[in-house]
Amino acid sequence: MPRHQPRKLLGHRKLTAITPHTITDPAALIASLGKVRRQGFATVNEENIPGVLSVGAPIRDRNGQVVAALSVAFPKYLDSGLTLASVEPLVTLAAQRVSHSLGMPAAM
Repeated sequence: MPRHQPRKLLGHRKLTAITPHTITDPAALIASLGKVRRQGFATVNEENIPGVLSVGAPIRDRNGQVVAALSVAFPKYLDSGLTLASVEPLVTLAAQRVSHSLGMPAAM
């Protein structure tokens, strides 16, 4: 989405909290979207469901346009060794592979 679009969609009103970790300030959410854009993936730390973490990455077509996303969610308290840091490279690599299968050049 174009950089100006989130502000246009969100306006200035406080957002509804789903959990105590939900970002409710539009300016803070827009700042987090900037971070997502720079790093190329998004993380969620109990913002939607208590005790659940997730990592998502964009899937791009041959023109580099985002056409879908891949996301993995997992319980925070499960003794599996999964963390946002350990899952992120797996999710981003899988999204890149799908993107390449759709024709996205490797240099994007």
